[in-house]
Amino acid sequence: MKEYSKNTHIDIGRKRVYFLSDRSFYIDGSLFYTPLSRSDWREFAEDAGDGMVLVRTRSIIIESKKHNILVDCGIGSSGEAMHHKLKDDNVLIDGMRALGFEPSDIDMVMLTHLHYDHCGFAIDDDGNPAFENAHYYVQRQEWDDATNINDLTETSYLPETYSGLMKARVLKLVNGDYVPALGIRLWLTGGHSAGHQTVLVKSKGQGLLFTGDIVPTRYHLRGDIHCAFDLFPLSVLTMKKQIIKLAKKHKWYLAFPHDPDVPYIKL
Repeated sequence: MKEYSKNTHIDIGRKRVYFLSDRSFYIDGSLFYTPLSRSDWREFAEDAGDGMVLVRTRSIIIESKKHNILVDCGIGSSGEAMHHKLKDDNVLIDGMRALGFEPSDIDMVMLTHLHYDHCGFAIDDDGNPAFENAHYYVQRQEWDDATNINDLTETSYLPETYSGLMKARVLKLVNGDYVPALGIRLWLTGGHSAGHQTVLVKSKGQGLLFTGDIVPTRYHLRGDIHCAFDLFPLSVLTMKKQIIKLAKKHKWYLAFPHDPDVPYIKL
């Protein structure tokens, strides 16, 4: 496995993929690296104190001749609403501008799912789409679940981070696998949530898969590790095996949303 920790972008054929981060937060390591004990996960992850680990919130921008596509949009201020200890090390919009992108340059937003740490900047403080020229692509199943929260999911969804999308008529609800643009595939995986999707970028025989929370970090490639927040852990395991198999076969890069140090790898 080859790890890439310093590159700000990679070329996938004729497309360029940029890596950027939003604010990091801290979470119980035994929940993030389930079912490992603290002594076990400390063999590879840094203990930030009191059994907590640092979790990044990473996104990618896919740049092609026709589109600028943002995949996931950080935690924003929603982490405070969910009582997380946040680290002000990055801000998504600032990171985009540092790479030469304004929010108005984005014409598509792909959300792997609607948990608060993946759609924090979906709308602005006034409840309007933060990326005013973009359509937002979400699985219909995910939208249904996010707008019908139950006791099991109430700690993961924060409606104020996405509810304005439907009113603004920028929401594109898809059913299953979908190709919104040439060389871009939304892949319904389920697992972490019933409507979770990954995003595959392909061009000129090369590929990169943004894994979403099926594989949130490189450590979660291990079959014995998943997140306590996975609603369907057996489905996560099955999909993880399929992703690894396909990534090896087609020599895809894998990009992670939460790895503390490494935004992408090649198996």
